[in-house]
Amino acid sequence: MNIMTDIDECSVNNGGCDDICINTPGLFSCSCSSGYMLHMDGRSCTDVDECKENSKICNGGVCSNTPGAYVCTCEGGLIPDSDGPGCLGRGTGCFSGSSGKKILVESILSGFQEGNELHL
Repeated sequence: MNIMTDIDECSVNNGGCDDICINTPGLFSCSCSSGYMLHMDGRSCTDVDECKENSKICNGGVCSNTPGAYVCTCEGGLIPDSDGPGCLGRGTGCFSGSSGKKILVESILSGFQEGNELHL
């Protein structure tokens, strides 16, 4: 009877992986944390520049790449988006209607009187 024993390549020097080593029976692989990508060598990770990959990621705000992430700075009348790192125009907000779809609503609604219900 031949009993095979898995060797955990990740237990020694993290398997040679920069970041995450995943051991599976008979082999292993490397992976990278969110905000990083795996190089062609299958072991090294590099920071993803989200600002260069998506020029609209901050919705008009100024994007600054940071290791593994990015930061949006909202200037010129833009305000931080409470749902994420982007920006919103002053006086706008995102609300979920009963259908679950997001609807952009202006804060100044012509003809809307205080005390009336707003149905989305």
